[in-house]
Amino acid sequence: MSIATSVGIALSVLGLTLGAGPLDARLLEVRSDVQQPAAVRVPISVLERYVGDYTHPDGATVKVRLEGDTLFEETPGRRRAYAPISETLFMWGPVFTAEFVIDQAGGVTQILSNGTGIEHRMRRKGSPPEPPAAPAAEAAA
Repeated sequence: MSIATSVGIALSVLGLTLGAGPLDARLLEVRSDVQQPAAVRVPISVLERYVGDYTHPDGATVKVRLEGDTLFEETPGRRRAYAPISETLFMWGPVFTAEFVIDQAGGVTQILSNGTGIEHRMRRKGSPPEPPAAPAAEAAA
């Protein structure tokens, strides 16, 4: 077995372990001719709106804390940083995103997504109840 084959297998196993699928070694090359996106800076006042305890659908409490200019998710035995993509959307781990949505009543919901269509919605404790969904429009006769 060649070294290139061994590296390819190792990268594929790593990718599967991370849940991202097989990786191509060429994807890991650092290219100096490609401009990296500018870091997104979110004002502290915006980040402060997201701090609080959220209720996971399984009933567990997920804490979102602000330290300096970084939001962290804290659960027993784990602490992960949120990396901002925009003022409301953050990367959380290698494939997950967390989006914060503030409704008209001022309530905050965090929507976690794994990038494949599976989402978890976590309402911040103490937020006003979500407004009822608007009724579906009746079909024209």
